[in-house]
Amino acid sequence: MRPNPPATNAATRRRAFSLIEILVVVGIIAVLVAILLPVLEKAKEQSALTICGTNLHGISTALHTYASEYGDAIPRGPATPSSIDPARSWNQLGDATTWIAASAQSTGLGLLTKGYVENPKSLLCPIDDDKNFAATFYANLASTTTNARGSYMYRQLDQTSKDHINDLGTNSFNNPAHAIVMDWQSRGTGDYLHTNHDQNEKLNVLYSDGHVQPFSDQEKAFAAHAPDFASFPTSWTHRIDQTWITADWSETGDPAKAPQLP
Repeated sequence: MRPNPPATNAATRRRAFSLIEILVVVGIIAVLVAILLPVLEKAKEQSALTICGTNLHGISTALHTYASEYGDAIPRGPATPSSIDPARSWNQLGDATTWIAASAQSTGLGLLTKGYVENPKSLLCPIDDDKNFAATFYANLASTTTNARGSYMYRQLDQTSKDHINDLGTNSFNNPAHAIVMDWQSRGTGDYLHTNHDQNEKLNVLYSDGHVQPFSDQEKAFAAHAPDFASFPTSWTHRIDQTWITADWSETGDPAKAPQLP
């Protein structure tokens, strides 16, 4: 006699899933992933933006420490013609340059790396769109051929009438010059192609009293555009001037309504 097949109890049958049930579960998981990914990406971006703001608070402390040792004066680069615009000296250029290769000198926020900031990493924003920016920054930090640029624009004497941390005077529109550092970068070419926060749609501005103000820049009031490089370097330095004027205005006003240089 042929043996009877083993009995299959009801519990065993209930544990099995049909193909349709498996596909339904997979579909639900796919929908949940599609919903959650943008949320997680947004959270990651917000976290990086917060780190940028935290870095600015650290830079503020370093600037005030430096000023306390130098009669309230802010750190300034050398008063020699810059390689970016020979018509301007390094200390009149409010950009992100930290190291001058030709003369092997620090400028701008690079002056704070000599005992005022704990780590040069604090001069970098983790959400720079150029993923190789950090490596490039460190490679050029003591280069004799290529200038180093950080993530943060530093004002120095650009659009100011004084050089004191507690009194930067006024800009060319006679508005108080309060902005001193911002995590803004250009959208230009080559060495200037460094943007932050979704193509500059978000940024932080540090004001001289130590407070950091975040901005949503949907109208691109702070951003550089292609025409800003049409007659480089004068068109570029014009954009830098305008950016500081906009930052001053934006402390209490709408960035899109900031006065515009001719």
